[in-house]
Amino acid sequence: MGPHHGHREQRRGIIAVAGCLLLLGMVLTALPVAADPHGRAAPSTAGRALSVDAVIVSIGYTSNGTTKLHPNLGERVVFTINVRNVGIDNATWVNVSLGYSNGTPPTIDLGAVNRTGNLTNVSTSPNGWDFNFTLETLDAGLTVGTNYTFAADVGTHNDTNVTNDHFEVVISFEGPLFDQPIIAYLTTEPSSVELGQPIFLEMVVRNLGNNASINQTLTLSIDGVPLANQTIEELYPFTIFGDQYPLNTTWQTTNATIGVHEACAQVSPTVSQLCANVTVTEVLVPDLVVESFMVLPNATQVSEPVIFSANVVNLGTGSAAPCNVTFLRVANPFLVLNESRIFESLGPGEHATVSFSYNTTGLGVGSHKIRATVDREGVLAENNTTNNHLDVVLNLTSFPDLSPEGLNFTVGGVVANTAIVGQSVHVSTTVANLGYDTSPADAQLALLLDGDTELGRKGLLPLGPLGNFTKTFDWDTTGVPAGVHALCVQADPDETVVELDEANNRRCASFAISAVPSVPDLVVESLAITPLVIDLGAPLQLTTKVSVSGLKGDLETNLRYTFGPAGGAPGGPIETQAVFLSEAQPSKLVPLTWTASGTYASGVYDLCAQIDPHDVVEETQEENNRACGSVTLRDPVSFRFQLEVISVTFPGASAVKGKTAREEVAITSGKPVTLQTVLHNGGNAEARLTYLVFYIDEQNVGAQLIPPVGPGNNTTVNYTYSANEVGQLTFRLEVREGSPTGILRHDYHVPTVLLVRPAGSESAIIPMLYVIIAIALLLVIVVAVIALRRRPGPTYIDYRASRSAATTDDSEDEAVDYTSELGDE
Repeated sequence: MGPHHGHREQRRGIIAVAGCLLLLGMVLTALPVAADPHGRAAPSTAGRALSVDAVIVSIGYTSNGTTKLHPNLGERVVFTINVRNVGIDNATWVNVSLGYSNGTPPTIDLGAVNRTGNLTNVSTSPNGWDFNFTLETLDAGLTVGTNYTFAADVGTHNDTNVTNDHFEVVISFEGPLFDQPIIAYLTTEPSSVELGQPIFLEMVVRNLGNNASINQTLTLSIDGVPLANQTIEELYPFTIFGDQYPLNTTWQTTNATIGVHEACAQVSPTVSQLCANVTVTEVLVPDLVVESFMVLPNATQVSEPVIFSANVVNLGTGSAAPCNVTFLRVANPFLVLNESRIFESLGPGEHATVSFSYNTTGLGVGSHKIRATVDREGVLAENNTTNNHLDVVLNLTSFPDLSPEGLNFTVGGVVANTAIVGQSVHVSTTVANLGYDTSPADAQLALLLDGDTELGRKGLLPLGPLGNFTKTFDWDTTGVPAGVHALCVQADPDETVVELDEANNRRCASFAISAVPSVPDLVVESLAITPLVIDLGAPLQLTTKVSVSGLKGDLETNLRYTFGPAGGAPGGPIETQAVFLSEAQPSKLVPLTWTASGTYASGVYDLCAQIDPHDVVEETQEENNRACGSVTLRDPVSFRFQLEVISVTFPGASAVKGKTAREEVAITSGKPVTLQTVLHNGGNAEARLTYLVFYIDEQNVGAQLIPPVGPGNNTTVNYTYSANEVGQLTFRLEVREGSPTGILRHDYHVPTVLLVRPAGSESAIIPMLYVIIAIALLLVIVVAVIALRRRPGPTYIDYRASRSAATTDDSEDEAVDYTSELGDE
């Protein structure tokens, strides 16, 4: 009994999930049609003139795949509702709902189904659309012999007649079969496929008898050929335990024949069989063709809009899935202008049209090949893709369009829109060519006062499409009446250039001229800060230039400095200095050295200097009394390290920090030697991104990245060097931060000299010793022979005298000493 309890749990889980999905479907389908108790969408007033009338023609139903007037409880009943459009225009959206009741509330809702697309009228589509609903009678709480009214409703967005949208059928149910296991239902999904596509088959067996069935064989077959078999040793009555048993398989139609096939589910030895038809059709392939493509107009000015319109037709045998039509400029590289989905499904012989408006600003002057292509990504499987695009030519022309884009004034190096009579005003403007053709070389730009008085004129060099440049004028205000004036710049003042737009050639701004002031005007002309990035606790050098105009006599005022976070409210005061100005000395440079204390956090700050901070001095204007600069403070800990060389080890010798005696090391030209350097970090932060740079005779011969070294730690860096020259070389090391050419942190002159000998000289030492020894032996033999020849004949002499003479012979002493020297050498 244990396995069947598992089936029961599985079934209950499936029923729970199906119930949730059904409830969700009921809620979702109810939302858009809440205004109608039958679930229909509210009719559109705009659609009443379209003569659309969707009606339900019939409600058919089958019980376990068999047509029965009175189904048995426990069987699956499938309702098929046929809807047709008896109007003369297409219905664009159809909603069908189904529910049932025994005459008393509530009505049980089986859900609603929506379909989009065109439901054509009966003259072109006499069969209409079918909508299917499924009822599991055993789980629905139905009773035997009771009449149930099943009511269906249909609605569309543009239905002109709602009186015929309701259809009913009355059904009563017979008692369940209690004598044998039956096939509750047979599912084929889908019921029609193209050759090669799979069909999923599933049967569910229930025992509606009173006793358990033993050894029942379940079979799924196609045209009598079994696809799957399963034996059920024991199946308990469904009415008692709710037991049921599923069997499913997939039929691969790759080798099937085209036509209708019979799919059957069978239970034996008890005879129970349920069959359904499945259809295998030939492979239907779409063939999308861009039938026509046009651009209107096909010749116009740049920046003017054009209309692109493409018509696509499906000349294939199968429907085309959702697909895009892409419009692009055929160039290198391609420029996509637009991409639109024109259909959700396009059947054989059906057409679809897509149109859009495009601003040609980005294309530029000239002839452009524009292409409309369908299924550019190659999503669809077509037999022919050469007809998927069509090209047209778009010709664009244009003219230049000169337009001043801005007007700026500076007086005495300060941006201002006011000046004192006699001051020079620096006027600058940016002239842009908003057209798509180059402006002529004789174009002019004029500076005008109050719209009529020309103050100056300058030529405009040829300016390319969408280009711009800056022009400046210096205006002497001597003799200009005090008051507010309109200062204008006008491109092409004589209107000799043919342009796209003649109305944007002038740009004006107000400018005030005041009489010579009787009161002074204090100005902070500049604030220099050095450096702009500094460690906390390090000093800043500030130099402020202040000046005064219109001063008679002497003036003493204050210069206040403030410091605060960048972009925020004005910072707090940090220093105030007295400043003395006079008619004879109207400007002054004020230096200041200031140190940011540890109360500031690292970050970006605004440092400002303001003259007359409390507005004690009456001035012509107060807006020019302040100047600011940006300063970056950084935490010094991250930069406080002291990376020093402790020792350098060479082949056969080493140099230690502080050693002054010169030490010579012999190496061989062309033979690599490894120099080992030990470094120590004597700071309080880790040394990162540091390099050890090697110099031979002050020539940079290489650099090595130093691994990160923590405070108080050592590290070793090996560097392999091969000398190309012969002679005496000096050696030096540098520690640099950031890169091999970055900040110099340490310069270490190693008191070591490299003696580079020629290649192969070390291998010739031993043979040379042999030659020296041979020469020495030869000399000994020669000396001995000479001594023997000097001996007299058989003369009797004093032996002791001869002995004495032999021991004091100079030649023998020299030979012995020379041999000794060779041996030492």
